[in-house]
Amino acid sequence: MKLITYAVLLCTLYFMPTTHVVSEQTETTVSSNMGEMYSLALDSYMPLDTALNHEIQFIAIDFSTLQDIEQDDKEYITNYFKKYNVNVIDSTLDNLRKKGMYDPETLVLKGLLLKITKADFSNQQVILEGTKYRAGDGAIGVKTILENKDGKWRVIESKLIWIS
Repeated sequence: MKLITYAVLLCTLYFMPTTHVVSEQTETTVSSNMGEMYSLALDSYMPLDTALNHEIQFIAIDFSTLQDIEQDDKEYITNYFKKYNVNVIDSTLDNLRKKGMYDPETLVLKGLLLKITKADFSNQQVILEGTKYRAGDGAIGVKTILENKDGKWRVIESKLIWIS
């Protein structure tokens, strides 16, 4: 009886599509609460190089670069950033320039542009790189590591990777 049970177990393990199952679990874990995850990551940029935050009139977030994001995630992120008591908008740098949301003499934005430029997703962790932009000579690059534990995202590390 033990030999048959062992043989069934071996066959089950051998023929079971474990890669597919792990992939599905990874996708489910990482894609849950994307609004929360991106909010925490982008918010981790705010205390870095605080001189860029001086007298901002808005925070623009480039949603076009965010992976696996839905409308309710965008709303979550927008509402999250209202804590800074400025307008929160979805925009790219080109659109901000076209709308005149920068000082044409100094070429400095009247607010901040937050953007994710690279995303690496694994089972319980996400590594994001992005920018906090105010001007060509007033911007930073940030690398943020987030972990999903018990269905909640938390920032493990957020650090500068370049300054202009």
